[in-house]
Amino acid sequence: MMIIHVNECYHPVLGGLEKVVQKIAEHQAKLGYEVHVITSRYGAESKCVEEELNDVHVHRIKAWKLHYQDLMIPREFCEGLLREADVVHVHSQNSLFNVILGKKAKKWFKPVVIDFLALDYVKLHTNRLIRFFGGLYQEWIQHEAVGIVDKAIAVNERDYRILKEKYNVESEIVPHGVDERYLTKPKDERTFREKYEVYEENVIAYIGRIHPSKGLDILVKALPLIAREAGDFTVVIAGGGSEAYRRSLLKLAEKLRMEDRVRILGYISEDEKISLLDASKIFVLPTRHFGEAYPLVVDE
Repeated sequence: MMIIHVNECYHPVLGGLEKVVQKIAEHQAKLGYEVHVITSRYGAESKCVEEELNDVHVHRIKAWKLHYQDLMIPREFCEGLLREADVVHVHSQNSLFNVILGKKAKKWFKPVVIDFLALDYVKLHTNRLIRFFGGLYQEWIQHEAVGIVDKAIAVNERDYRILKEKYNVESEIVPHGVDERYLTKPKDERTFREKYEVYEENVIAYIGRIHPSKGLDILVKALPLIAREAGDFTVVIAGGGSEAYRRSLLKLAEKLRMEDRVRILGYISEDEKISLLDASKIFVLPTRHFGEAYPLVVDE
């Protein structure tokens, strides 16, 4: 059986959805299926166009990337591969790249599975222009996705209700899975504390992209309030992303005279991430992103 996963980005690009696609694909390969991933070259320009990673065949195709990542347009289509597929799994209907390739698969009468994430979320945006023009795009792309789907998956009850009430589409609610290590690995805060020399009793952790949409400036602005209640604490921010935003966070912490309370580590390994969660008293996700469907890190 040949399974093809379609997502605009894939490993080594960091992100919750990218991680979910990778884990599903690799697990299916372990079960003996022939698994392929069609993705763009965005964020993986130094990687091979065609390669095998952990028994998964990865195909990185050319694409035009507009200002917003969801507006990425494929310039190649892997039609020969799509013709041979037994099932095509499209991850997120918000991506133009994903839906275009899903429509190509449908052209060859292939069954299409789609994960529906954050339906109608642009309507909640505070920017009027984004709310209007983004809302028009989202209405259109959702309609296109609903027109090709054979099996719909929703990651939360809100998206399940929208699919049923607005589009008369039945779906299954399947939240993102969690790596087995999070359930089986013994508690270990020592690895993180010793490597990064974090010895304060109260550790407040954020793990994810460093980007303005994640609201980390809100967390930094809260530091003086936290300091009134907890004398011995450190905020640890772990993840890759915008260097300019990282610098602005450090500058803000310095302005508030809280620079000794913040550690911004950049990317850390999976085992270090688990150890950080073990060491932390609180995990904070201060996101202002209007499209948070079901952040994987919450379950982790």
